[in-house]
Amino acid sequence: MLFFDKIPSFSLSTNKHPTLATNMPAIVQIVPRRAGQSEGIGDYATLLANALFERSGCRSAFVVGTPAKIEPAVEDAWPTSPVTVRKGSTFATQLTNLCLETDAKAVVLHVSGYGYQKRGLPFWLLKGMQKWREIHPRACLIGVFHELFASNRVWNSSFWLSRAQRYIARELWRLCDYGLTTNDTYGRHLAAWRPITHNRLKILPVFSNIGEPKTILPPLQRPAHMAVFGMAGVEQGVYSKTTSKQSSMIANVLNIRQIIDIGDRAMRVPPRLGHAVVMSTGRLSGCLVSRHLLACRYGLLNYSLGRLAKSSVFAAYAAHGVIPICIGTHGLPTDGLEEGRHFLRGPFDQAPSNLSEIQTNLIRWYENHSIAKHADMLSLWSAEKEL
Repeated sequence: MLFFDKIPSFSLSTNKHPTLATNMPAIVQIVPRRAGQSEGIGDYATLLANALFERSGCRSAFVVGTPAKIEPAVEDAWPTSPVTVRKGSTFATQLTNLCLETDAKAVVLHVSGYGYQKRGLPFWLLKGMQKWREIHPRACLIGVFHELFASNRVWNSSFWLSRAQRYIARELWRLCDYGLTTNDTYGRHLAAWRPITHNRLKILPVFSNIGEPKTILPPLQRPAHMAVFGMAGVEQGVYSKTTSKQSSMIANVLNIRQIIDIGDRAMRVPPRLGHAVVMSTGRLSGCLVSRHLLACRYGLLNYSLGRLAKSSVFAAYAAHGVIPICIGTHGLPTDGLEEGRHFLRGPFDQAPSNLSEIQTNLIRWYENHSIAKHADMLSLWSAEKEL
């Protein structure tokens, strides 16, 4: 659920362009997609590339798991090489050649099965990484585990695919020197699959993909506005017949004057939510999204409490000091998050009185896994073991 301009921006103290300084260290990142439109993992990896360059001068090059004939890759500051075919041996050769061309000191593999294969079964990726590992047994491989396997009801097809998905994720993890994942649940699975020293596996919730503003106003110094943010589909969890009543109750209890709805929408956005007027902006650049969030007191989302740490929307709210309100949720919060301390759970009968305290707690929680923390972790690991 990422929204930022197609060409990445660099706030650097040097005029060096990342693709021109070939004497600088490099990292090769493997991603499912890297398209011109918003795409979760590809955008996450791009922002990570920006931060790596800004903080350590490390260049990035990308291998994309989607052939260009299916979806052309984005053209920007970072060299990007789509796979020609989804075949293990071809992929291993392509990855080897790119590592040699860039003099890479590490490879970062972004793991999410459904990104590489529509059923979440990218056996070609596993075979390719195994072949590459045979050729480069001493290379530094870092796995970033965005997803592991599907977990669903027996009548869903994903239930029957879960075992094979689990096998692929586990075998990819066994190839890695280091692993990073976004929440406690995934971390427990990875640790159980492969008990290794704790400093080789880290849990870092996702960072904000629309910036990390330096100046954040307290809640009561902001207008009584509430954000609904995310890509097409999130509106179902807020405006549908089963949830709109909850959303309206929350807006009325909090005396919300305006709902700022940000993002592409698959269904019609209602003109009002309770007594609040809904302003639909459509898809915006990261800069404009950030500006809108800084002017909102609350942010509404419908997401499992146990997976909030991997929600890019929750991360954006946290980085901008927006008080998250979760509706229609299930599960228990993890990753150090607590209801009433870092977020609110609706509906409720009266407005909370400790908004400033919640905002402070939320910002402190976020700072422990900011984009700088992610980039520094990868830099540290890649320096310990080079190609």
